[in-house]
Amino acid sequence: MRQATRGQHYALFICSLALVIAAGLAFSGHEVTASIIGGLDLIGLAAVFIAGRVFVRSSGEAEPEASE
Repeated sequence: MRQATRGQHYALFICSLALVIAAGLAFSGHEVTASIIGGLDLIGLAAVFIAGRVFVRSSGEAEPEASE
């Protein structure tokens, strides 16, 4: 459980850092590079969540419930 939580914190940090870098590039006039970095960041994040759900379903494990 602690490892999963730590992984989520690292992922949040890395994604936030990539978005900050993309924003900095966009404001400095490098819109194309910022769009590529921001787009890849969002696509990669979505792919990880989708792949995680597919892996959980295919392995027969119970899908973790969302905590509120």
